[in-house]
Amino acid sequence: MDSEIPPYVQKQNLNTQIFAIDAEITSIDTEIENLKKLRGTLKSERDELLKQLGEIGQPNRTNGANPSKIKQPTTGINYNEEFDWSEPMKARMKAVFGIENFRLCQEAYVFSQFKRNFS
Repeated sequence: MDSEIPPYVQKQNLNTQIFAIDAEITSIDTEIENLKKLRGTLKSERDELLKQLGEIGQPNRTNGANPSKIKQPTTGINYNEEFDWSEPMKARMKAVFGIENFRLCQEAYVFSQFKRNFS
């Protein structure tokens, strides 16, 4: 079929396709440059926020009271033990995500969130 189309038309069609691809590549290059600039701006903003966060001291939880006179809790929750729901949760993790165990401190964190949200 290509033999029925004159060579100058074939060349013109190929040049048109090449021009369109070149235009798309140029457009992509422009987008990449714009995204790089945006990334740089966002990184600078993030760094500034992290700096501000680091400059803020730990909150004073004593509300002006003498820390030695604040009653300390005598009992607490040991977040390093297995919980009632540990085995069912591990079975669900394996079924859904294909993982066998929690990462370090992850189980305690999940438990603390359950306790916070459902207690």
